[in-house]
Parts: sequence; C-alpha cells; structure tokens
Amino acid sequence: MSFFLRLKFITILSVLLWSLPCIAEEAFLNRIAVDFRNVGGYVVEASGNEIIIDLDSSHGVVPGDVFCVFKPGRNLIHPVTGKVVGVLEETKGFLKITRIKTGYSFARRITMDADIGPGDAVRRYENLPAFFWDYTGKARALGSRLETALPWLKWEPYDAAQRSRPESLTTPPADRPALYFVFIGNEMDVRSADFASLHRYVLADSKAGAVNVSPLALKPMEPEKGTMHDSVEKTGGYSADYDNPDILGKLPGVTVMSDFFRREGRLWLATTDGSKLNVFGVTDAPALLATTAIPYRGQILALKWWQPEGRPSLYLAVTCWADHKMASLIYTLEPSGLALVQERIPRILGTFDLDGDGTPETLWGQAGDRDEFYGRDIKTISLTGGGINLADPGLDLPRQFPVVGSRIGDVTGDGSPETVFIRNGILQVYSGNKRIYASPKNMGGSISVLTYDLDPTAKDTMTRSVFFEVSPFIRDIDGDGRREILAVSTDRSWIGAPGISAGIDAGRIVALKYDNGRFQVGKLASPISGPVQGLAALGGVIFLVTSEPGSYPGENRESQLLSIPLARR
Repeated sequence: MSFFLRLKFITILSVLLWSLPCIAEEAFLNRIAVDFRNVGGYVVEASGNEIIIDLDSSHGVVPGDVFCVFKPGRNLIHPVTGKVVGVLEETKGFLKITRIKTGYSFARRITMDADIGPGDAVRRYENLPAFFWDYTGKARALGSRLETALPWLKWEPYDAAQRSRPESLTTPPADRPALYFVFIGNEMDVRSADFASLHRYVLADSKAGAVNVSPLALKPMEPEKGTMHDSVEKTGGYSADYDNPDILGKLPGVTVMSDFFRREGRLWLATTDGSKLNVFGVTDAPALLATTAIPYRGQILALKWWQPEGRPSLYLAVTCWADHKMASLIYTLEPSGLALVQERIPRILGTFDLDGDGTPETLWGQAGDRDEFYGRDIKTISLTGGGINLADPGLDLPRQFPVVGSRIGDVTGDGSPETVFIRNGILQVYSGNKRIYASPKNMGGSISVLTYDLDPTAKDTMTRSVFFEVSPFIRDIDGDGRREILAVSTDRSWIGAPGISAGIDAGRIVALKYDNGRFQVGKLASPISGPVQGLAALGGVIFLVTSEPGSYPGENRESQLLSIPLARR
C-alpha cells in the first residue's frame, strides 16, 4: 500500500472512530425521544378520580405515563390578515396511566386543577416539568440535546437542576408531577415524580460490577375489586380475564428467567437477561430497586427467592454457569442493593416451600452431571458463618427430579406433598417415586438455555443443550378448597435454535386439577404472544413475565410484566 493510500485509510479510520461516540449518543437520544414522544388523544369517559382515554399500547403508551389534559381556549387572530394562526389552550390537569386494555387505557388524576370530561384533549408528557440530574458533572451538552429532542417538556435550566439534585438518589419532595432524567456513569434512569423508574438506557457498555440504586419504600398491594381473595366465600367458580391482560410495565432487555416473592402485602420481582440481575418492587408498575452484574464472566440460567426460616433477610439464589461448570451465587437484598453472600457454588440452586405457608424457606443444591445434567445428588443448603452447610433433604425424590422448573405441594388432597416438575417438555407429577401423571409434549418453553461441551477437553467435542423451565405454581384458584397446578405451555414454530430464536409462537397458562383419581387439564383462555418467563398466582391475580426474543443474533426486543385478575363467574 502506498504512503498516500495508507494516509487516506488512516484519515477515514480516524474520522470513523471519532464519530462512534456521536453515533452512540444519537441512537441513545433517539430511543429516549421514541419512549417519550408526544402522543395525543382524547378523554372517553371520566368518573371521579378514574379517567379512560382512547390510547393503548399500540400508541406506545405504558403504565406510569403522564398525560396533560387541555381545554381549547380562544383563537389567535392575525392583526393584518384576519386569519386564525393558532389556539390558546388551557391546562386542566395531569393524568397517570394505571392500566392498559385493547383500544383504551385507564388513568387516575394526579392533579385537581379543573374538571375533566369526555372530549378533552390529552397529550403525553406535554408541559410536564423535567429535571436533568447530571451525576457525572460532564454532561451539560447531553442535557442540552435532551431539551432539543423533547421540547414539549418544561425543562429546568441545567444549573438550577444541578442545585436541586440530592447527593444520593432519594425521592424528592414534590407536590406536582415531574420527570427526572438521572445520568450516572453511562446510564440514564428516567423517573416519575414518586421516583419510580420508567425507563433505563445505557449509552455504552459498562464494566461488569454492581450498579445499585437506593430502594424505594414498597406500598402494600391493595386487592382489586371483583377479584378472588382468601376472604371470598369458597363457592362457585372463577375465570381469568385472559383476553385483556393488564400491562403493568416494560422490563429492561429480554428476560430469560424471573421469580416473584410476596410477604406482608409487598411484592418483589427478580429478573435476569442472562448477564445481569434486576430487582423490582411491584405496585401499580414495576419500580427498579437494584441491579447488578455477577462478579465473574458467566451465564445466569435461573434465579429463585429464598427466605430461610429464622432469618429476617431476603435472599436470591442464582444458578450460573462459568468456566465449563456450575458456579452459582447467593445474594441478599439490603437497603443499598443486592449484596453478594456466596459465589461459585458448584450446584444448581432451587428453593421450595415445604411447610405450605407460601414462603420458600428451603434451598436445595443439585450436583451437575455431564450426561444427565441434573444429577442425583441433591442437598439442603444452609448458611453457616461465612460459608454454606450441606445436609440430606430427607425426602424421597424421583430420579429425574430437577431443582429448577419444579414445585412441591399437596395437589391430590391426600395430605402428603407431591413433586411437580417440567423436564424435556413434559410436566410430571410424582408421589414419592411413583409417577401419577405425565403430560403430552409442549409443556414449559423457556428461552433460558445452556449449550455446553460434554467433554471440554476433547478435540472434537459434542455439545448438549438443556432448558431451565419456569416452575409450575400450586394454588387454589377456583375457591373450592383444592389446589390446582398452574403451568406454562407453548405453541412452537418449526423455526428455532437455542441462543438465536426461541421458536415459540405463543405461551399459554394451563391448569391441572386432581379429581376422582385423575388430573383434568384446562387452558385459561387465549394464548399470549411470545414465551412466558415468569409465573405467579398471588392475591387473586395471575402475574406473568413475557419476553420477545430477537429472531436473529444481535436483535434486541423487550419484556413486559402482565397481570390477569381472577374474576368470579
């Protein structure tokens, strides 16, 4: 290559390298502009504090969005031409989206400036006060570009916003709605007036490690009218409003596994995209409480909440694969975020509620097996000092039992617990070592999959793929005093490959009920688009985490938290 050609190549390369941060920032701002774009519609119905508007998820609306309500004012007349050049509008108040249905959404008033009625115009985020809190001290230009990208917001000047910024992330005192664009490191966390996280964006790849945010006080979950609760008389039947699930909010990235935990009226949700852990508090919408990356390079395969008996702390057991072997971890949820307690545990981890009180107090660790993957050696794990203790579980478990994708509970009504698990696409129920039910195929359908070398030392090695399934849920959902098994089923397409495409067209929730010596199987109405990566039935509501994995390598889609009230028929 000649000198001039080399010089031209170096010049072009330098320009490209110099422009990469600009390109990344442009994509970063474009994504924010899409999520906070100025969508307009109308009030359909207003009753007390609840408002219905004519917008839904097809317009990009999500729970937590704030809309400004307008009343048309007088026309502006040009003094020379006499033509109408515009209309002065009057702000009547602000609404916050709580639930989304097909074709419309529910909202509640968050200000009481004036009466709101049918036909009033609504526009998302218009006239809403906005603050850019720069915790790097170097992002004034980014703040200026944000103002240009979102001109319908009422931006506080940069310097004034920094003076109002607290030293640590705490809920700011506010009596009116607002948005807070919090920039820390290379991440933008956009929060509402109550400091619930609405969206989170990454400007560039960050180094592995913990990124914690101050946890928010979780409000007790209030029962919704018309849903089934323990206080309801146990007669009659119940059905799920499955055709119109409520969208509680979006979750970051493609969720490959999640787990719910409820205690004292509070609901926690843990999720993972395979590399990071996220913890949310769930009320009207999921609010991000903590996020962290594991301390070494590995693949997160499953996670389970754990509440050891006699310990006040809440733990998260994380099954992880690293360096061609199991390398699992245990975290505890503290006020500062997720704190690592144990790492590189050479076992697959699962938690169980053996005493039937609704709390997973027992942690089991299952040794891996290269041929079977789920080995026969299962131990109860307890924390002792700075380490762990292994003990015999004291239960007669079936040979094929996996500690992930399984549940233990009395589903036949005989007073003794059965083991329920999904493995190789089949749901099985065992009483001791006796199998009493096996489903047809297409049960489960997780996108959490590990492909590993059967012999990593071999020159021409063979690989095997194993799926980590969402655990079935055992709960009396129809109020007749007998517990049903809720489990995930899937409709699969012929296209699919581990790690690229899930090959899942739709997910379903099926219910299995033991009656007169056999299991009866029913589907809870319509299928849900995409794979279901989390399932719980709590307080008369079914909670689901759904994901939309990319159809080709590198394509990113999103996940959602859905709720389906169980209404009495």
